[in-house]
Amino acid sequence: MKIIIYPVVILIMTLSISCATKSTILPVFLKPDTKENSSPTVALFSTPRRVICENNLFDHTHGTAILLCGDCNGWFETGACKEVIIRNNKFVNALTANYQFTSAIISIYPERPNLKGQKKFFHSGILIENNEFETFDRPLLYAKSTDGLIFRNNTVKYNTEFEPFHWNKYMFFFEKVKNIQIKNNRFEKGLNPEKDIRTELSEPNSVILQK
Repeated sequence: MKIIIYPVVILIMTLSISCATKSTILPVFLKPDTKENSSPTVALFSTPRRVICENNLFDHTHGTAILLCGDCNGWFETGACKEVIIRNNKFVNALTANYQFTSAIISIYPERPNLKGQKKFFHSGILIENNEFETFDRPLLYAKSTDGLIFRNNTVKYNTEFEPFHWNKYMFFFEKVKNIQIKNNRFEKGLNPEKDIRTELSEPNSVILQK
């Protein structure tokens, strides 16, 4: 499968068919490239097959750099992700503007009208590792309705290119999740679980922090 990336254009990897995604759909590989000055989202993934996003530079994206969505109750276009690997990428000053789904640099945001009452989780099998984040603001990762996410061996640095303005004041914001691991990361300003991690509608110990 050939993926053509046009500069300053939203890259959308929506590979679901009426939410009942076929198992014959090919895996997705997003390989070395520079995505810059795009809005509102650069890479959108929605397929149950393996997704590998590696060795890319996401430079000054207006909104979320990577989005995993899910709108089976609206547009009926996008279904659940089962295996997503995001590794060895560099993110520089994403979220310079506010759009829909721009809750963090990486936003896992399926549309779930009754999130509190849901019986099953939407996305699963997400690995975010060995990436470098350079940001002027706070939010790194937002996820909801997710079972199984590992955020490990990443480096987070800060700059003062822009004034912080985002409504989300947490590095990590989780809603209705389980089996989340944050471990072996390097934070330039440190990580305070009480101030930097917010978890809602989730069972105790749904988010495990290992320094």
